[in-house]
Amino acid sequence: MRVTIATPTPAAARPSPGSRILPFYAPLALNAVLVTLVGPIVNIVIGRASQPQLNLAAFWIAFSILLLAQSACQALQPVTVALLGGRELPGAIAVAALVTGLASAAAVLIVARTAAGELIFQRWLPVSPAASDLARAVLALLAPLPVLVGLRGVAAGVVVAARRTRLLAFATVARLVAVCAVAVLARRSGSGALAAAVALLIGLALETGLLASVAVPEWRARTRGVRAGKPPAATGDILRLGAPLAVTAALWTLTRPVASAILGRLPNPDLALASFGVVLPIVFVTGAPLWALLDVTLVLPRSRHELRGILRFAACASLVLATGIGVLALPPLRGLALHRGLNLAPPLAHAVAPALIVITLEPWLISTRAIAQALLMRARCGRSLLLLSPVKILVMIALGSTVVTLLPGANGALLAVGLVLGADLTDAVLYGLAAWRAHARGLVFRDPRPATLLAPNAIVPARVIGDLAPPTASRAA
Repeated sequence: MRVTIATPTPAAARPSPGSRILPFYAPLALNAVLVTLVGPIVNIVIGRASQPQLNLAAFWIAFSILLLAQSACQALQPVTVALLGGRELPGAIAVAALVTGLASAAAVLIVARTAAGELIFQRWLPVSPAASDLARAVLALLAPLPVLVGLRGVAAGVVVAARRTRLLAFATVARLVAVCAVAVLARRSGSGALAAAVALLIGLALETGLLASVAVPEWRARTRGVRAGKPPAATGDILRLGAPLAVTAALWTLTRPVASAILGRLPNPDLALASFGVVLPIVFVTGAPLWALLDVTLVLPRSRHELRGILRFAACASLVLATGIGVLALPPLRGLALHRGLNLAPPLAHAVAPALIVITLEPWLISTRAIAQALLMRARCGRSLLLLSPVKILVMIALGSTVVTLLPGANGALLAVGLVLGADLTDAVLYGLAAWRAHARGLVFRDPRPATLLAPNAIVPARVIGDLAPPTASRAA
């Protein structure tokens, strides 16, 4: 009897981990960069309008409050990706997006139009009356934004789970083009901050519509093609996974208003807040490509070996991005960007320049935090996220209060970047340690067992369980 011995595939013939990750990751990274590029574009428009320092301070104060109000809406995309693990996504998540968005919009209107907003701007954010009035007007215009963010998160989650990330990047390109066009046209109104608010609304509405046109047919196809024995995720799954993420996102976005409140206590608060408004979008852009690693870690790895490949890929991406930022922070290019690109006045450019060098640390912090948070989501360690997230706020308050007391003439932009990076460092360390413990306990990747036998704090998407399970007779055939 002749016995055929299967020879292993040569290592040279096997695709590298990077070649498998890059096609999925690259559109996500491009999408994240394009989204955050809206900030610098807005700054360019505001910088060329009348009273640029006042408009920059007012717009970014309003935007920081808006980020906090809509933080729960921002958690809907990773929740959608995590739940679409071979199971039917419940229609309740669309309802959750609407309810969460409307509640956030109501909170924004309360701050913009009631006495509660006056209290916030007079005591928490002690800025000039002109900046306060303009910031509240911007908030009133941006009130519908949380509803669009929630719906866009669900639609984008469906698209990412279907691994159609190129469509996500295409929709964001359309959004960016719309923001540029509307911002330039609306600038004639005389207020750069209000023109930027109108541009953001129209651009996000266009992107949400494009993603929904793709996500709805995909959703229906998944609903029709759901396999027997794969029950749809219950509404409770949304709450158990979404509530910790919503709190985590709220506390992360709270770092921006906390930084603004600390900067408001410097001798020249308008200059400090305007410099923070210039630096904050740059921080977003530098970390944006690495935030895509959250979706990558949720969708792609099915074993520890594949997770190690993602870690190596993240290290290389962080190194490349940090090196590029370091080159752009050198004096010749830095001066060109600040004076010619953003059209900053000399005092504002002088305040921003030192902070650009510190931003080179941000890619490493963001990549670590994104992967660690994804692993904690897969392990259903929501309690860890809830317990660890508030620590960074305490660190920021303690650090910022100390600096303002000891160095009242501190550079506002440098202080703001130090506070934001300190918060990200705290999250990266604490989340990383918690994810390492969950991984060591076998909560991220488990041996194939029935889902009902898994521990309550373990999450293994149904798709992953199916991929890890031994082949049945039909699969072997």
